[in-house]
Formats: sequence, structure tokens, C-alpha cells
Amino acid sequence: MTAMFIVTHSHTFADGVDTQARNHVYAIIAAKTGELVETKDFPS
Repeated sequence: MTAMFIVTHSHTFADGVDTQARNHVYAIIAAKTGELVETKDFPS
């Protein structure tokens, strides 16, 4: 059983943040399809 399998059965979306020195990027992904729903970047 993979982590993606667990997420698709319990959540509609998955999210994450990529932190960098100059900005942080927040992303929302559809759990069942892996489709990128939205991203937003913020200055650090």
C-alpha cells in the first residue's frame, strides 16, 4: 500500500509547501487524479 493510495481514499485534495530562500510555494493537488488544482507563491 502506498501513501498515495491512502490519501485518495481518505481525502479529496492533498497540499504541500516548497520552501525556498526567496519564496514559498503552496500547491493543492486532486488526490484521485494527481491534477494540479492551484498554486500560490509568497515571499519569504
